[in-house]
Parts: sequence; structure tokens; C-alpha cells
Amino acid sequence: MNVLNTQLGDELKEQGIAAVDANASAAWKKLALDAVQSLAVNRDKFTSDDVWEVLGNSTPLEPRALGPIMRRAAAAEWIEPTADFIMSSKFTNHRRPIRVWKSLV
Repeated sequence: MNVLNTQLGDELKEQGIAAVDANASAAWKKLALDAVQSLAVNRDKFTSDDVWEVLGNSTPLEPRALGPIMRRAAAAEWIEPTADFIMSSKFTNHRRPIRVWKSLV
């Protein structure tokens, strides 16, 4: 693979993540981070579907804003990604594979 294309792809990915994060409210980000922390304290493993279940009706304008939240939780060493994926149970995800996260707390 072309190194320049890979670097550009990585840069565009980071820009996209930053954009969805910037468009989510501070209140929602705190609520979502608290939900991830609660799951990490109470479960050995969980998925983003579990986070959405805890959040209930609280959704940002852009649902991809949960990605930066999961990154923050991983950077805080509350969770780490596993190599495992399961099929999402969320209707809006159309049964796509989602990552299983492991608690570190």
C-alpha cells in the first residue's frame, strides 16, 4: 500500500473523529463517559451497544460521537479493545460487527 495514501487516510480519519467529537455537547460527552466508566466497573467485557443501553434516550446529533468517548476511556486505562467482535443488536447498526471492550478497572 502506498505510504502517502495510508498517511492521508489516517489524517482524514482523525479529522472525522475530531469533527464528530466537536459537535457533541459537553453534557452528553460527560454522560457517555460516565456510562462507559460504570460499565467498566461493573462488567469484565462490554460493547458500544451496552453503552447505548445505559444512555437510553440520550443521543447526540451524530451517534459516531461515541467513538471518541471510547478512545478517552481507553486512554484513561479504564478499558482496552479486544480482538473479539460480535454482531450489534441495535436496529440502526443493521447487525454490523462491533468491538468487544475489556475492563481494566
